[in-house]
Amino acid sequence: MQVVFNPIVSEPYWAGLSNDPAMIDAAQALRWRSFHPGMGEGRDYDDTDHYCAHLMIIDQRTQTLVGYTRVMVLRSDDSLAHSYSAQFYDLAPVMAQPGAALELGRFCLDANCHDPKVVKLIWAALLAISDANGVARMIGCSSFKGSDPLLHTAALTLLANGNVGTEGHRPNPRAPEIYTFAEELIGRPVDELQARRQIPPLLRSYLQMNGWVSDHAVVDHALDTIHVFTNVELAGVQPARLHGLRQLAARGQGAAPAGVALEGA
Repeated sequence: MQVVFNPIVSEPYWAGLSNDPAMIDAAQALRWRSFHPGMGEGRDYDDTDHYCAHLMIIDQRTQTLVGYTRVMVLRSDDSLAHSYSAQFYDLAPVMAQPGAALELGRFCLDANCHDPKVVKLIWAALLAISDANGVARMIGCSSFKGSDPLLHTAALTLLANGNVGTEGHRPNPRAPEIYTFAEELIGRPVDELQARRQIPPLLRSYLQMNGWVSDHAVVDHALDTIHVFTNVELAGVQPARLHGLRQLAARGQGAAPAGVALEGA
């Protein structure tokens, strides 16, 4: 798919879209290490990869991939045929809202990279992609490790009591096995400390940008996870946060590191 985006350099890192076969392979290896820990070497891939643009964060000192997410711009119901989220959620209410959606997937970082600049650069790049492609919201699935919803009661209680999207905007159920946590846990006391520990880092980032979640979680026994649909309306993100990310993205375009082919090149 064609996504408009000019690469960003924030030394020592480069952020850009790449269709370079070697980089796609490196990304799928990074995804495997991130989502299948302890299972040796492998590649994480699915059919959705063919329809996405691949955002790479490369450490230019070592020419290694340190951050990744795949993205897809959804503009109408027709574009949902290849959407990952649409396999599990009925997105009709989401797509009925004005503006396009940017679907994020397989967001991951190299386990040996602990520089907070990498995460900030990914969000700056995602905002730049959104601005350049008429995107009004970022969407995706946020996963919890462990397919038993009771393992995540504290986090789901927190979500149920303040972070569920409004009816008419949030997606409807589609998956065969779901847990309607908003119905089950609304009004229950929240263990804030335990909830914060249970919420995955990506979901925490969404919530910090005033994001909301679905009223139900999808149970995925194959991956031993549950996940919730997540939506961030760009118009609802704190202006200071948007300004900082746009400033970072505007600091300059950067050529691709040696040997890396840009998306569409």
